[in-house]
Amino acid sequence: MKLKQRTLFLLICVCGAVTFMLFSKWYHSKALESIEVRKKMVDCRLLFRVDLDYVKKVSLIKQNNNTDTIYHLKKLSENCSNFRLQHGYFSKLVTQMELDYPIAFAIKMYDKPKQFERLLRAIYLPHNVYCIHVDAKTDNSVFELIKSISMCLPNVVLAENRINIVYATFRHLQAELECMKACIKSNVKWKYYINLTGQEFPLKTNLELVEILKIFNGTNDIEAYKHPKTLDWRVKNKIKINEKSLSITNESKLPLKYQIQLYKGSAYGMFSRDFVEFVLEDDVATTILNWMNDTYSPEENIWSTLNSLEFAPGGSGGIEIRHDKHHFASKAVIWDWDPVKCFGKSIRSVCIYGIGDLPWLKSRPQIVANKFDEDTDSIVLDCLEELLTNRMLIQNDDQLNWHYYHNLPHVMHNAKLKANEKTKEFLQSKKRKWLLQQEQFLKPVTKRQNITVAKQ
Repeated sequence: MKLKQRTLFLLICVCGAVTFMLFSKWYHSKALESIEVRKKMVDCRLLFRVDLDYVKKVSLIKQNNNTDTIYHLKKLSENCSNFRLQHGYFSKLVTQMELDYPIAFAIKMYDKPKQFERLLRAIYLPHNVYCIHVDAKTDNSVFELIKSISMCLPNVVLAENRINIVYATFRHLQAELECMKACIKSNVKWKYYINLTGQEFPLKTNLELVEILKIFNGTNDIEAYKHPKTLDWRVKNKIKINEKSLSITNESKLPLKYQIQLYKGSAYGMFSRDFVEFVLEDDVATTILNWMNDTYSPEENIWSTLNSLEFAPGGSGGIEIRHDKHHFASKAVIWDWDPVKCFGKSIRSVCIYGIGDLPWLKSRPQIVANKFDEDTDSIVLDCLEELLTNRMLIQNDDQLNWHYYHNLPHVMHNAKLKANEKTKEFLQSKKRKWLLQQEQFLKPVTKRQNITVAKQ
């Protein structure tokens, strides 16, 4: 009798698992029906395989993106069940490894809500946490749409304080800090914080991302190289923020309280939870943040500089991490001065990807690609979405370049550290020694002039 009961139980479990897998695949197939690549009958495989004749043929297709208007998305999001079903939010297969390794994502956006929603759909899983910062200048109808979408999805929050972002000013950092605080407040005990813009798209599935972050093992992925002398003007004179722009004043800035090397890099990256807590709570980090609030493009200096401090959790130890040397795993981007050809178009020296860039994008080891414009080329996003969906269903990570991640200089640097050298206690002891060394610099400066820290 017991044998029959066990057999029946196993049979029920197997049937249940098979039913779940079939339902998940059906559920996702229903969601994919709305993807325009199906409607246009575009064969993404031929685009990824560089079939030049087919690429030319597809490039002649007029890309009309009126399917999901703001009104349509707004009406759909008013019925959360239909919205989640039609856009496949709960259709992804999730492993226990992913459930045990939640991630925090922050998205800063200004416009293009349809493209933003596609990005959110691509990275969303209910066990992760998501913070959305909508620029204060954004049209209210767009904000209401984003608010409506966020209310349909667990663990998606809107930044409480909306910042009126002005190019190359501290307001970029203010928006970032808002999301960092929101994610820390979340009940989700996430491992890494990844910041994005609304015009980016992932190149890896969530499972692949988790496996990659496990290799990083607490290491921050932050682009960093010594601040070029040619850009010293950015930090020597104070800037003044006007309503929609900034101006550089003739007023010189007082030197930073600490004698440190400034670094430059990207405003975006992958930050360990300990590093985010360090940014928000450490007094040295706060002093450096405040000092940078009237400099030019501080978002390009702050993370790289903080990450170089010897007591920063997951820090680089001052190692240079450069995009042009392929050290920066967070972003795949093509600048005008890069040797890689852009098949889309260039705006402000950055490639806006087109269908001709698909083979290159598929081959990248980076986590996310920047940048896309759905109004210009939606097919490139359709094909990437299809690629990720197929990889998520197959769950085969054999194609990942594991050698690349293991041999990144900052990953190797942290892999050499002993376990006790990564603890908060050890890092605090290093900070105390560092502060004693700084006193030798602080005393003569204090005699020479009073140092004040600008208010945020």
